[in-house]
Amino acid sequence: ATAVDFSQINGQYMLRRACEVAAAGMHNILMTGPPGTGKTLAANAMASILPPLMEEEMMELQKEATCKIRAAGKSENNKREGKCE
Repeated sequence: ATAVDFSQINGQYMLRRACEVAAAGMHNILMTGPPGTGKTLAANAMASILPPLMEEEMMELQKEATCKIRAAGKSENNKREGKCE
């Protein structure tokens, strides 16, 4: 996938503003609408306006991803062992 810069989004004032507010306040955002209105473009472009993750945040995300990958192939008994919380 090609990296999209937030400045590449033309028009869509309300969508741009909502993305900026969500990114600045570390809020979630839900985009709905018909196909072709720029939801995916805006979602991909948000990465260019988010601040870089701190080391602690990177470690937490890595741990969560590792746990999800491990849990995908394990039974319920293995999940209950507490290896990933």
